Amino acid sequence: MTNDLTILTDDGKVNVRTAAWIEHDGKLLVCKFFDGVISLPGGRIKFGETSQEAVKREVYEEIGEKPKSAKFMAVIENLFNLKVPYHEYLFVYKVEIDYKSEYQPNEENNQTLFWIDMNEIDSLQPKELLKLKGLSDNKLPLHLVNID
Repeated sequence: MTNDLTILTDDGKVNVRTAAWIEHDGKLLVCKFFDGVISLPGGRIKFGETSQEAVKREVYEEIGEKPKSAKFMAVIENLFNLKVPYHEYLFVYKVEIDYKSEYQPNEENNQTLFWIDMNEIDSLQPKELLKLKGLSDNKLPLHLVNID
């Protein structure tokens, strides 16, 4: 497979990623990473891969389910520091998969998957993801900027 869309520049790193917003019965499927960060399932887009292809691949890799659909919701420009400055473009898709109360990831990536009540998603990162909660399709897609 081709390389991830992560580019090292003199000023920092540029990352191009995708994430899946998966809801079921008032809950959101999230990942908790090894460092304690809670976010959506997803990952880096590969060179030559569309963001929609990438979210489908990432959902299968991380959750073990093939998406039934993936509808574009938003792009978030995420500016943060993690040893070096990052300028990240995060493409978020509303994804439908077969519901299970628990999922076992297909790959070993030091993260856990679990459902969280939509009223308790305040810890979700990046924070701009919170603006997607409860939005109707006629309000989408959005362009959001997150600066940490």
